[in-house]
Amino acid sequence: MAAVAAALTPREPTSETGRMRAFDAVMRKAARRANPVEHDGAGEDLAEPVVHSRTVQAGPGLSLRVSDIEPVDDERLMEIAARAAARLSERSRDRNA
Repeated sequence: MAAVAAALTPREPTSETGRMRAFDAVMRKAARRANPVEHDGAGEDLAEPVVHSRTVQAGPGLSLRVSDIEPVDDERLMEIAARAAARLSERSRDRNA
């Protein structure tokens, strides 16, 4: 019932330029699917990239997983964990209250 009510509520109309951009994007995607570009593969590494992932404790009861296509070294991992812990320890008002 709530979904029906939400579907019937008036919304901001989509601008004509937004509608045209969306249509152009759909048409570009359809054209790429209909006419795939043939590559000879020269100069391109088409292999699947390896995703490096590391996990570290960022605070009490909080673990942080960092993933990147480049290897994640200890220094970078600890820097990211320290920034996340500092951000989470900031006192800010509770938006859910």
